[in-house]
Amino acid sequence: MIVGAVCSLAMLVSGALYAAGFFKVLAVTGVFGPYTPLGAGWFGLGGLFGWLALSLTPVAGTGPLWAGGLVAVLAVTSLCGVVGVVGVVWVPRFLRPAWLRTWVDAGRPDAVAARWRPLGRGTRW
Repeated sequence: MIVGAVCSLAMLVSGALYAAGFFKVLAVTGVFGPYTPLGAGWFGLGGLFGWLALSLTPVAGTGPLWAGGLVAVLAVTSLCGVVGVVGVVWVPRFLRPAWLRTWVDAGRPDAVAARWRPLGRGTRW
C-alpha cells in the first residue's frame, strides 16, 4: 500500500512539474505526446485518492458519514482515473496548462521543435 502511494505521488509530482512548464522539451520533441505527462499526473492523483479510500475502509462501517465519505473519495478516484486514461492521448482545453494551450493554438510551431532537434534526425538523442 505504501509503495502504491509513493508511486502515485511520483506520478503526480511529475505531472505537476510538466504542467508548470519544467519539461516542455517532452512536448516539442515528440518523445511523448504533448498530453501524456499530464495523464500521468491525473493517474497519480487518482492513485492517491485510491490510497485514501483504502485507508478509510476500516472506519467506513462505523457510521453513514464515513460510508458517504468513502463513496465520495471513490467517485473522485474514478473520475481522476478516467481523466488519466483519456489524458494520455488528449486533454480538454480547460485542463491544459497555459503554455501548452498557447503552443497547440499556434499550430505546434516547428521552429520551437527544431531548436530541440539540433541534428535534424527526429527524436533520436
